[in-house]
Amino acid sequence: MSTSSGPRYGRARGRAVPRKNRSETLSVGGDMASIASSFLSVDVSSQKSVGARINTLPIISCLLQRSDYGKAGVLIPLVANYYEIKISPGIYVHRYEVIIKDPMKDQPLDRDICRSQFWEAVDKDLNIFGKLENLIYNDVNCLWVKEKLNLPNGIERKEIVKTTSRGDKRVAYIMELKYLSSFSVSLAMEFDDSNSATVQFLNALLTQSIRCPLRSISNQYYPFGNSVYVIPNQNRRWVVPVGGGIEGWTGLHGAVKIDSTEHALFNADVSSCAFFKIRITLIDFFLEVLNEFRGRRPSEYTVNELRQANRIAMNDSQRKSLKKALTGVYLRLTYVPGGSRLKDYKFVDVGQPANVTRFLHKNLNDPNDKGSEVTVEEYFAQYKEIRLNFPHLPVIQIGPCQKKIFVPMELLIIADRPQKVKRELTEFQKVKLIRGAAMEPKIRKERISSIVADQKFYDDIFLQNFGVWVSPDMIHLNGRMLNPPKLEFNTSNDGQAFCAEVDEGKWPLRNMFTVSPRNILFGVICVDEAINIDNFWDPYHNLIKTCNLFGMKFLMTDPLLATWKGEDREKLRSVVRRMTSECNIRYNGNANLHVLFIMANKNSRIYGIIKTVCDLEEGIACQVILAKTFHNMSSRPETCAVIHNIILKMNTKLGGVNNKVHQDYDIWPKFSDRNDPTIFIGIDVIHPQPGKLGSSIASVVGSTNLDATRYEASIKIQQPGMERIVYLVDALRERLLTFYKSVGMAPKHIIIYRDGISESEFLNTLREEMASVKTACKKLDPEYAPTLAYVVVQKRHHTRFFVEPAVAAEFQTIRKSKGNIPPGTVVDTRVTSSRLFDFFLCSHFGAVGTSRPSHYYVLYDSWNLTSDEWQQLTFALCHLYARCNRSVSIPAPVYYAHLACSRAGVHNDTLYNQQYSSKLLDSACSQQETVRIHQTTLAVNSATPKMYFV
Repeated sequence: MSTSSGPRYGRARGRAVPRKNRSETLSVGGDMASIASSFLSVDVSSQKSVGARINTLPIISCLLQRSDYGKAGVLIPLVANYYEIKISPGIYVHRYEVIIKDPMKDQPLDRDICRSQFWEAVDKDLNIFGKLENLIYNDVNCLWVKEKLNLPNGIERKEIVKTTSRGDKRVAYIMELKYLSSFSVSLAMEFDDSNSATVQFLNALLTQSIRCPLRSISNQYYPFGNSVYVIPNQNRRWVVPVGGGIEGWTGLHGAVKIDSTEHALFNADVSSCAFFKIRITLIDFFLEVLNEFRGRRPSEYTVNELRQANRIAMNDSQRKSLKKALTGVYLRLTYVPGGSRLKDYKFVDVGQPANVTRFLHKNLNDPNDKGSEVTVEEYFAQYKEIRLNFPHLPVIQIGPCQKKIFVPMELLIIADRPQKVKRELTEFQKVKLIRGAAMEPKIRKERISSIVADQKFYDDIFLQNFGVWVSPDMIHLNGRMLNPPKLEFNTSNDGQAFCAEVDEGKWPLRNMFTVSPRNILFGVICVDEAINIDNFWDPYHNLIKTCNLFGMKFLMTDPLLATWKGEDREKLRSVVRRMTSECNIRYNGNANLHVLFIMANKNSRIYGIIKTVCDLEEGIACQVILAKTFHNMSSRPETCAVIHNIILKMNTKLGGVNNKVHQDYDIWPKFSDRNDPTIFIGIDVIHPQPGKLGSSIASVVGSTNLDATRYEASIKIQQPGMERIVYLVDALRERLLTFYKSVGMAPKHIIIYRDGISESEFLNTLREEMASVKTACKKLDPEYAPTLAYVVVQKRHHTRFFVEPAVAAEFQTIRKSKGNIPPGTVVDTRVTSSRLFDFFLCSHFGAVGTSRPSHYYVLYDSWNLTSDEWQQLTFALCHLYARCNRSVSIPAPVYYAHLACSRAGVHNDTLYNQQYSSKLLDSACSQQETVRIHQTTLAVNSATPKMYFV
C-alpha cells in the first residue's frame, strides 16, 4: 500500500489523551530508563580505537577535504552531461543591484514581470544602458555589465510609464539601479561555491539570449527557475500529455559547476514541468477536465455529446471541477470587441448557462436609454452576430471581479502565453508526467545534446562579448565498477552459511532468511467488504506455504477473521482489541500477532487510521494489502514475486532478518567487528507541504546489531521549516542506549548518513549537529569518546552518466538496463569537487528511465577512512534494505529514516485532521506547545514492532 512521501497536515480538534500501553518516553520503542541504567553502569571510557576521539575534536571550521581517490573496481569509460567552459583572461564586469517594484503594491514582483520591464526600459533608454550584449540580467535583482552604466552618483531611479486602455498614462513600475562592485571573471579561489561571484555571473550569462525578449530566440523558450522550457510548436515535439488541459513541457536545466581540476563545467540536463495547454479552446479544455474525472465511464466525452444538451449538461460537480482547473489561468477572447486590442483576462468564476444568464443591456451612445434585459445568448446573436453552438454551457466570468464580464465558453481560449501549473497535480496526472518524462539513457543524452545545440553558444553575442566559450560536446571520464558484496542467509546445522551472489543488483531469495520469527499468528481484517470469503482462502493458503518455505513458524495457520467498514478510529480499535484479546486468551500472550488488512482500493484516510491504531495505539504489527494484490498471490509459492515482496516486510516487522553482508566482502569485517562495534545512523526531516498546517518531522534511525540489519527509530517534532534537527541530542542518546542494550557494548564508531541538506547549509548544519552528537555522548558518560563520521546523501541533482554503445555491448548488465550504468558504478574525479570529499555512486539497477546516481559528501571523519572504504561501505549498505531483494539507490539507514518520517507524517495527518487541532489552532498556543502536543500524540506504543515503518 503506497503512501504519500510527506505529510499533508490538516486541522483537528481536541487535546492529546493518555493512551493505553504507551511508553512514557518519546522515543520509538524500548524502555530508555532501564537501558540507561545498565549503560551507565559500564565503564565505556576505557574503550579505545584508531582515529580522533570526540573529546579531542576541535571546533569545526571547515569541511573535510579529500585525502585520496578510490582505486577499487574495474574501470569503465563514461560520458557525463557536462560541457567544458573556457574563459578569456582579463575580463572584468561591474555588478549593479536592480530593484523593480510596483508603487501600488508591497510584495515583490515575479521574474516574468521583472524580466519584461527591465528589457523594456533597456530598449527605451540606450543612453544609460549602452549595447545590448554588454548587459547580463538574472531576472531578479542582479545586473552585470562590461562597461559601467551612465549613472550619476552610481544610482538611477526610473519610472516605467504605461498607457491604460482609456488612453491615460500612469506610473506602472519603478526601477532603481545601484552600483555595487566589480570583479574579474576568474575561477581563482572560486572552487565550487555556488554563491561565488563568477559562478553566479556565468549561470546568468549562459542563458541570457533565451531569456532576453529583445532576442528572437527567446520566443521559443520560457524561463522558470534554473530551467528554460521549450514552448511547444505545431508538431508538439517533446510534449507529455498529462490530462485535464495540462501537459508536460521539456526544458533544459543548466548550472555552472567547478570541477575537481578547478575548471568550469556547464551541467546540462533535461527537466519536465506541468503547463496549461496554450491556444486550446475552452470547450476542449473542459472536455479534458471532464474526461479526467469521468470515473467508470468507458468512453470519453466528445464535442458531439456537448451539442446535445439533454444528454450532457454541466452539473454542480462538473462546474466545481472546471472552476478548480481554471483558477489562476489567463484566457483570451476569440473575437475582438469593437475598438479594443487583443488582451488576456484572468479567470474569475464559472456562471450559469448562456441561455439563462440575463443582464441589463444599454446603448452607451444614448444617455436616455433605460436598457432592456437580455440573455447572454441573445446579446451575442443580436449585437455581435455570433450564434452560439453551446448555449446550454455556462458563461465564464473574466477580468476584474467588479466589472462582471461574462463570456460564453466557446468564445474563449487559453491565453497564448506560457502558464505554469502552480496547484498540485492529481495522482493520475503525476503518474502520467513522471512516466512521460522518463527517458532511456540514449534518448536523454540525445535530447540534452539537441537542446544545447539549439542554443547556438558558438554564435551567442553575449558569450562572445564576455569572452566565454562552451564546448559543443559532453565530457568523457572514467568511472569504476565496484564488486557487489556476497550476501549471507541462514546457517545450516553444520555451521555452514548459505550465501548468494548479487547479479545485476539483485539476488535470489532461495526460500530462506537469515533470521525468521516464530509463534506467528495471522489476523485478517477485511475493510468494507473488499474481498469475498470464497476468493480468500486460495491466496491465503499460498501465503502460509510461502512463509513456511522461508522458515517462519506458526502457532496456527488458520487466521483470526474480522471485518471493519472503514469508519472512525474507535471502531477499528474495538475490532483490533477483540482480536488481540482472543489471541492472548488462546496463547497466554505468547503469540506473535500480525494483522493483514485487505482494502478494495487505495484510500489515504483509511490507511492512516489503520497505521495510527496499530502503530500508536494498540502496538501490533500490520500489513495493508490491496484486494487485487491479494488475488495475485495465487501462483506457486516458490516463484510468486508478489508474496515474496510482502513477506520480506512481514519478516522484518516481526523481528526477522532477511539477509546480511558476508564477512568475506573486503571492508565489511572492519565495520561489523564485535570488539570494535560501529553504529550506523540515518537522519531525515520532512516538512508540511506549502499552504498546509503542521510541524516538521525529524527521524533518527540507528542500527541495533553488528550486521546493520536491524534498526529502531526516534521521531522528533519541531517547528515548521527547520531543516536542522532541534532535538538531536535526545534522539541520538536513545539510539546509542538501544545499541548498547542489544549488542552489550557501546559503539566505538558512529557513522551518520544525513539526507536533505543543500551545499549552502553544509558547514552550519555540520557544526550544530556534530555538537549535538558530542553532547549526547557526554550525557551517557563524560569519558565516552567514539570516532565520528558525517556523510550527506543527495539525490536531487542533475548529474547523469552515460555509457558509450561500444562499451555497453561488452557488459550484459548494461544491455539489460537499456544502456544505464551498472550497479556499483562510482565516480570521484572530474565532476566532483576540488575541495570537498565527495563521490557519485549508482548502487541500483536502472530498469526505467535514466539512472540517477546518489551524490555523497563526507563532511567529517575522525576515523580517517579511505575513499575505497567509504565507497565500498556505502555500496554494501545499499544491499541491506529489507523491503526488496535488490540493491537500492541510497544506504539502508537513510532510507529507513525517510520511511520513518513518512510514517510519522501519516500518523500526524490522521490525528491532526481528526482530533487535535483545537488546541493547536488556539491563538494562545505557542509554537513550543504545539510541538509538545505533536510529540506526545506521535509517541509509538512500546509493544509495536521496532521496524514498524518498513
